[in-house]
Amino acid sequence: MKLWNLVLTGLFLLGLPAVVQAQFTYTTNSGAITITGYTGTNGNVIIPDLINGYPVTGINVFFYSTASLTSITIPDSVTNIASGAFEYQSSLTNIMVDGQNFFYSSTNGILFDKPQATLIRAPGAIAGSPTIPGSVTSIGAGAFSDCARLTGITVPDSVTNLGSQAFYSCGSLTNVSIGAGVTTIGSDALAFCSSLTGIAIPKNVTNIVGTSSGIVRIGSGTPPVNGPIEMVANCSSLTAITVDQQNLFYSSTNGILFDKPQTTLLEAPGAFAGTYVIPGSVTSIGAEAFQNCSGLTSVAIPISVTNIGNAAFAACGNLTDMTVDGQNLFYLSVSGILFDKPQTTLIQFPGGIGGSYAVSNGIIRLGSAAFSGCSNLTRLTIPTSVTNVGTSTFANCSHAGIYFAGNAPGITLSGSIGILSPGILSPILGNSFYNPTAEAVYYLPGTSGWGTTFDGLPAYLSVPPFVCTPTSNSITINGFNGSGGSITIPDVINDLPVTTVASGVFDNAAGLGLTNIIIGANLTTIGSYAFAACTSLTSITIPSSVTNIGSYAFAFCDNLNSVYFQGNAPSVDSSVFFQWSNFPIYPPIYEPPTPTTVYYMPGTTGWGTTIAGQPTVLWNPRAQTSGASFGVRANGFGFNITGTSNLIVVVEACTSLSNPDWQPVQTNTLTTGSVYFSDPHWTDYPDRFYRLRSP
Repeated sequence: MKLWNLVLTGLFLLGLPAVVQAQFTYTTNSGAITITGYTGTNGNVIIPDLINGYPVTGINVFFYSTASLTSITIPDSVTNIASGAFEYQSSLTNIMVDGQNFFYSSTNGILFDKPQATLIRAPGAIAGSPTIPGSVTSIGAGAFSDCARLTGITVPDSVTNLGSQAFYSCGSLTNVSIGAGVTTIGSDALAFCSSLTGIAIPKNVTNIVGTSSGIVRIGSGTPPVNGPIEMVANCSSLTAITVDQQNLFYSSTNGILFDKPQTTLLEAPGAFAGTYVIPGSVTSIGAEAFQNCSGLTSVAIPISVTNIGNAAFAACGNLTDMTVDGQNLFYLSVSGILFDKPQTTLIQFPGGIGGSYAVSNGIIRLGSAAFSGCSNLTRLTIPTSVTNVGTSTFANCSHAGIYFAGNAPGITLSGSIGILSPGILSPILGNSFYNPTAEAVYYLPGTSGWGTTFDGLPAYLSVPPFVCTPTSNSITINGFNGSGGSITIPDVINDLPVTTVASGVFDNAAGLGLTNIIIGANLTTIGSYAFAACTSLTSITIPSSVTNIGSYAFAFCDNLNSVYFQGNAPSVDSSVFFQWSNFPIYPPIYEPPTPTTVYYMPGTTGWGTTIAGQPTVLWNPRAQTSGASFGVRANGFGFNITGTSNLIVVVEACTSLSNPDWQPVQTNTLTTGSVYFSDPHWTDYPDRFYRLRSP
């Protein structure tokens, strides 16, 4: 009877999964199912025992869900749950495990191994100060990570191991008590806990794990740890790290973490502020030791220091002065900037110094994160002598243009540098455009080794007033850094045809007083918003090479009255000349603009009575070279001009067709389809040639 019941149960489960299994993504391997995601809408998720007749044995990393999960029930069939499987579920309040599962269990909504010796994962919405059972000996990697409502935690004495990122990014966590039994604290265990004000390391801790191996250090000696100690990295409210005096491996002074003999400075608390004189016992400053200490204003490095780790003083936004004892054999400072002793490597530029800075010729290398977080810098010039830079050298120099005079330097990987770098593109009206005040790399024509990015930053060819992206056979203009008035988009830059004006290049150039734009003959594409909000622009001529114009290319150009096309009708949409009356306030109130008249040439194709909602007019003026009007009269040489009524026609003249210098003579309006032109100064020149053009 028991066997029969099992068979019936199996048949019953096989009959249900058509609905259930459709809510999950999964993989099948050797007759077993691993869940990789959830596509249902119910926040209370029950993972089935079987899918397609196969047992569900695994739950993979990042249990993906489009729903706001509130609870998850794990069946008895599951034998493996990947680390991080339930991260980033901020509404999750309960993880439940079937009591018959041989590998996992749960208490108070928290996931454990079966004997509850390892706390694997707390639900993301856990709040307050939960109690960790006395049976727990290990808190797993990421066990409480991103638990934004967690305010306090007491780690019991039974625990010997705090896993990596155990309490990572718990933004409300203000109090952590680490039990006396803890011997190992994993990497980033309390990193990004922005409300944490203090942490005490108990006497039995023997190992605070670094974040990576292979960290390259400038100076002599062997690194005493396998990577930067980032136990409390980016804890911006943390004022002190204290260590039990009986601890045999670590110590602290003035709230800063050291090894026991205080020869290695390991990590400073994020809220450390003011001036700091490094003790004379210190020979090594750990990687990233003071990184993001925004209150640090100056630091003094003694003669004893022989080793400074990567990014040790990176992203210290108010640091303006770094001094080194003059007798130090490995380092020196010039104008508050840290160099190696022979002054061939710039190690750290203080984050609080602003304005423009030119790296001295003779510097060969820029250290990892050397300029990271220098948000007050507006321009950085790198000489041809620099042939190598470290990783994240320019991270978060958010307002600096970085100008290289020479070829692209090599990039030396220097371990893990935990610095985020924003991109250059800033969103405007739902689009991303080149931003001349944001961080980017610029290089000169004739230099080599450059691509579209450098060390994670956009890289542009600099040909003032334009910044460009070259390919093997063309140039795209990405930005404009010039002043107002009239500009010319050239036919060729750096011996390559200019074919594209990218999105937003001249967007809002009204502030520059841009009044006239002459477009080169090789241009084929005008990007979206390319000339948007150029309110001083009254007319523009589009060459016959242009075949595509992007959305909103001339939107909000309030005074654009005339657009002259020399070729066939390009591909456009209805938004090209869009206007709204309360720009830039959203949502828009559509306002029909003063009509922009679009003129096209005889013999071109694709034109109708309107384009993008604007009226079109055939631009067909002709000089009449026969009849009584043509020739010399009492008031000068003249002729009739005929064409479509109300066309505005400029008559230009020059004295030589072999080397013409065309100059405007007179602007005429064909009020009734005709106008008489007369040049009273024709006798002032031995030869005189005339032509007609648009305004």
